[in-house]
Amino acid sequence: LPNPCSVGAFIPYGAGCPKNATVYESFATGSCDLANQSFLFLSTGSSYVAVTGGGFDTSYANALTGVGDDTIHQNLALGFSFPYANQTLTTVDLSSNGFLWMGTNPSTDYSATVAEFLNLMPRIAPLRRDLTPNTGGTVYWDSNANFAMATWVGVPTYGVAGSANNI
Repeated sequence: LPNPCSVGAFIPYGAGCPKNATVYESFATGSCDLANQSFLFLSTGSSYVAVTGGGFDTSYANALTGVGDDTIHQNLALGFSFPYANQTLTTVDLSSNGFLWMGTNPSTDYSATVAEFLNLMPRIAPLRRDLTPNTGGTVYWDSNANFAMATWVGVPTYGVAGSANNI
């Protein structure tokens, strides 16, 4: 019997969704549905693909000192060369607000808007929100020749009582 459904098609539109090298999910303050999930960025030679990782990595060891509210730790060594968006990085900047700038950036802005995320310098943002490590928790930076890992353990969200984010 003939199929009564119309035939579907894929039509290319633009150069990425919403732009190249951008992946995000927006959460309301105090909510997140990524419990114990992780992503591993694998090189394809000319780009990266994000695949499901092994969950929350507890091998963090090196606590960063001086991480406060809305602070940036600049030039953290990756331990390897990381090709990203037509450049090669050997360092990144860590924001206390749950993300890594992919290059040197002094911005300590705490507002987490989608427009800002899409229009400012590139970043990897596992949980981009106004975090306050100066009121609890610890931020770690670990790297070697094979991987680099930023970890936020027990860090609360600004103004959200009882929140303790592990990223």
